[in-house]
Amino acid sequence: MTERTPLLHPKFTLNGFAHSESTLMDAAYSLIKEGDPFELVIGDFLMDWLSDSDTITFKTSGTTGSPKMKTFTRHQMIASAKLTGAYFKLSPGQSVLMCLPAEYVAGKMMLVRAMVLGLQLHFVEPITTPIPYEKQFDFAAMVPMQLQASLKQLHQIDQLIVGGAPISQELIRDIANVPTDIYETYGMTETLTHVAVKKLNHTLSGIADDTFKALPGIEFETDARSCLVVTASHLDLHKCVTNDVVTLLNDKEFTWLGRIDNVINSGAVKVHPEYVESILRDAFKCEIIVAGVPDPQLGERVLGIVETEDLPDKYMELLDSIEELDAFHKPREIKAISEFTRNDSGKIDRNTTLEQLNLK
Repeated sequence: MTERTPLLHPKFTLNGFAHSESTLMDAAYSLIKEGDPFELVIGDFLMDWLSDSDTITFKTSGTTGSPKMKTFTRHQMIASAKLTGAYFKLSPGQSVLMCLPAEYVAGKMMLVRAMVLGLQLHFVEPITTPIPYEKQFDFAAMVPMQLQASLKQLHQIDQLIVGGAPISQELIRDIANVPTDIYETYGMTETLTHVAVKKLNHTLSGIADDTFKALPGIEFETDARSCLVVTASHLDLHKCVTNDVVTLLNDKEFTWLGRIDNVINSGAVKVHPEYVESILRDAFKCEIIVAGVPDPQLGERVLGIVETEDLPDKYMELLDSIEELDAFHKPREIKAISEFTRNDSGKIDRNTTLEQLNLK
């Protein structure tokens, strides 16, 4: 009979308390019965982890449509946790901050890493400014909105991974000289979080890396659409086809261009909204969504929607000074909306926001 894999490293702690499987089950039950809503979800996942079932189901973020369910084995989750631990040199007894929602893979895998690697995990409510005062952490994961709001406290974290939404050039400049080593991650539910990282500060060149580099054991290729295809041996994942358009440099490195679902065909030119958004976000100093709308001559014309109380004319005037974009990539029109719709992790819900403006 095969011996059961231990589910908890002996050095694992949860908010300062060491646990056996039995006491962690009790703690999880208390979170479900007495905790705040974000704690209830943590308790649910801990109960799933400690259950007799060898599989756990994850919900995708629903970035490009309705959320879907994806099931993984405990073996795959352990392998993913060990890969992250090896890459970032995490060792038993180190402290980690969990400030992402446990509804989704990024939050769940923070829990798994702590339990598998023997880390001292401190969880907090996934708010915009999540770093507790007077606490120091070896490792944490955030979304860009949290990173932006936590600049003055980043010295409390040694290594930080950031994902889930685009990171503006302005924010990259803001973190250039902070002591924390900060990485942008590429991954998804289907790959159990990140399979590639991009160093954003403290690089040899002195500027943020342009390309994502594979974690050990990960290989990349592209399909006929120039979309990334991922092979991850540690997950027994062979040729996972994504909808992310990339420039592939080799089987270990790529530049992300955008989602193929969002490509705008304007006058026979393929416009990647995410690229245009990154340029305009930096120039306009506000969030922007770029979308295509029907046009009798061009097929689609480029439209910009800015998140602001200002009049859109101000931004149309700024377009003339932006040299990084040619005429096909610059919006022909700009609309303003006071607030974009966002999901639980703070990511802009592009489709819902466009639907509110009757553009979908």
